[in-house]
Amino acid sequence: MKIVFCTLHVRRSTQAISLAAGCLCSALPESLSQSSALIDAFPDQTDQEILTLILEPQPDVVAFPVYVWNRLRLIEIAKELHKQAPHIRLIAGGPEATGDAEGLLAAAPWTALVHGEGETAFKGLINALTENLPAQPLPGVSWVSQGATFSGPEYCPHELSKAPSPWLTGVLKPDASGGVLWEVARGCAFSCDYCFEARGQAGVRGIDRKRLEEELTLFVAAGVTQVWVLDSTFNHPPERGIALLELLIEKAPHIHYHLEAKADFIDRRSVALMSQLNCSVQLGLQSIHEPVLKAVHRPLGLDTLTEKIRLLAAEGIIYGFDLIYGLPQDNYAGFRDSLDAVLSFAPNHIHIFPLSILPGTRLAQQRDRYGIEAQSEPPYELISSSNWTVEEMELCRRLSAAVDLFYNSGRAVAFFPAIIHALQIPPSELFEDFFKWVLQQEGVEYHNLMRTDQWAADDVYRMLQGYLCSQLERTGQAHLTSIFLDLLCYH
Repeated sequence: MKIVFCTLHVRRSTQAISLAAGCLCSALPESLSQSSALIDAFPDQTDQEILTLILEPQPDVVAFPVYVWNRLRLIEIAKELHKQAPHIRLIAGGPEATGDAEGLLAAAPWTALVHGEGETAFKGLINALTENLPAQPLPGVSWVSQGATFSGPEYCPHELSKAPSPWLTGVLKPDASGGVLWEVARGCAFSCDYCFEARGQAGVRGIDRKRLEEELTLFVAAGVTQVWVLDSTFNHPPERGIALLELLIEKAPHIHYHLEAKADFIDRRSVALMSQLNCSVQLGLQSIHEPVLKAVHRPLGLDTLTEKIRLLAAEGIIYGFDLIYGLPQDNYAGFRDSLDAVLSFAPNHIHIFPLSILPGTRLAQQRDRYGIEAQSEPPYELISSSNWTVEEMELCRRLSAAVDLFYNSGRAVAFFPAIIHALQIPPSELFEDFFKWVLQQEGVEYHNLMRTDQWAADDVYRMLQGYLCSQLERTGQAHLTSIFLDLLCYH
């Protein structure tokens, strides 16, 4: 049996690694694993180009990890694939197959869907297909046969301690010119209302230390320069985070590590260890308002946050924040306050996301409570709610684009406080004004302005240069122009 795993990535980047497919493939019997093929597909390819890649190895089974960002496209590809090669068994897995199995099953001619962690469930499904077993309930699988659906227990637990590594088995090969996605744990100890991470199996399970050591040794030998550590909260409980940091220092302190942490659990010991590494830390704050965070079961006080950020800043550790707009109990004014507050901490970058009402989450079950109206298809973004109007959501989208261009792409962290001081306005007001100013420039259209990932660095630089010149002149501070342009050029 020939299996093709096709991953449609968000975009071409150093993080475009087929880790989910690699885990599934490495869990198969060796003969099946070695004969399987992993295909990377990208949004800039046509459907026919992707279909050609899939069909070239002449597969018997094609498996697709399905996410919010690729669901609609993969449904169309699966339909066309079934037309061109109806004998091929089509299998879907991933978050969308878990959170909305019924909807996904109805959308395309799938042979089966795999729910939750896929290694054991997928292996069982492939075994059944290989032995031509009749359709029957299988753990973690919804199986379609002759118009009927057979479903076993919703999830098929996977014994993580015995899971083969996709890196050590050679299914995935580390690339020195890019980076690696490195799974060190699965699950989440928390249960935020908007998130799907902790659904199905509560708690966190770490991967065996011996395997982690061997993977790090492999990465070092391959010349890997950066690693994205896949652990939604690496520092909880704190002793688990300490053990990981000590391992990184021991085995590969020169690699740059991208870590995700919860601010509550940052302490002096972990910060001292991070200071010995080349790393950056992303903090999923989402909002500074305690009532907002409490409403989605993610409590954190501003005083606690301030204390923890001071620890990071004192050791010179790079950190950034995640913010979400559209949360229950929040509004546009509150979101602006959150943005202004996090900028006072001088983060390296800020990632801003609209609230998505993901299928299977607690928030999706609370639509009536919060008056939620959301997109029925991916990315399931909030349209409006009791606290949010359509217009306010649009204002946040504009604010997000302005932050991404001015602060993130413009690398403004070092000179941003000086700009705010000179112009005497809150950061959120500056970003609102910047968006309006850019939109008035010749050749700039709204839809292009919102696609911030398409902007070249030189174009961002010229736009910031023009905006700063105009604002300094407007406020009677033209004599400061050369200073600010030098700062802009330097950074």
